[in-house]
Amino acid sequence: MKTLFTIILATVAFVSAPAQNRIIKQNRQVASFSAINASGGWDVIVRQGDRQSVSIEVSEEVLDRAVVEVKNGTLHIYNKRNNRTFSLRNLGNTRNTIQKAYVTVTDLGKIEASGGVDISFETPLKTGDFELALSGGTDLENLRLDCRQFKGQFSGGCDAEIRFISAQAVRADVSGGSDVELCDISAQTTRISASGGCDIELTGKTDELTLTASGGCDVSASKLNARNCNADFSGAADGSIRVTDRLDITVSGSADVTCFGNPGDVNKRVNKSSSLKFS
Repeated sequence: MKTLFTIILATVAFVSAPAQNRIIKQNRQVASFSAINASGGWDVIVRQGDRQSVSIEVSEEVLDRAVVEVKNGTLHIYNKRNNRTFSLRNLGNTRNTIQKAYVTVTDLGKIEASGGVDISFETPLKTGDFELALSGGTDLENLRLDCRQFKGQFSGGCDAEIRFISAQAVRADVSGGSDVELCDISAQTTRISASGGCDIELTGKTDELTLTASGGCDVSASKLNARNCNADFSGAADGSIRVTDRLDITVSGSADVTCFGNPGDVNKRVNKSSSLKFS
């Protein structure tokens, strides 16, 4: 039995190795777009430039299924469904495939991504209002964002790191075990909702912070200097905040919160099983 298993593994390696070495590069001509929607495990590399362009780099066995098209101003990147029956060769062809999209944008207002997509930025992004909707194990890295208003939805175990060059308003909903870092915030208003075992880290400064945390999440905002804060921690949520002027806070369930900054005006409601400490 051990010998048979070894032969099977060797066969899979044999049928997959040649396919892994055949990489196809193509330029794709598409209509104008200002949003991106990606799914199905693609690597999407974004840069901002003077002229829009899209190119792909994919393993040959997925080339026929790779779809890059614009609908209603949104660039869609995904794979058509594979209807082939199972075989050892097909199994080999699904492993270690390459599917990368290189996207140059002139302006970008929204990114939606799901299903294990990896998004990275090669340049800072300057735009007006900007929206993110990431789910299903999507990763986002190296986004340096200069915008008017930011809105982000992060769910389903996604990881994201965003550094703000400028933003007047920041809003983020984080859930489902996601891990999100929002760094160098400098906003008039910041609204954060965290739930479902997620981790979120905030740095920078804001005039008004509204923060809701529940469901075992961990909020680290001790490096976000908030002038005024309205916060609600519940259900085993842990967190740290920094407030200088006014704090209105509710702590319930078994939540544990530490407040830095010595706010002068404090209105607090703390459940017996919860903890609120000032440092």
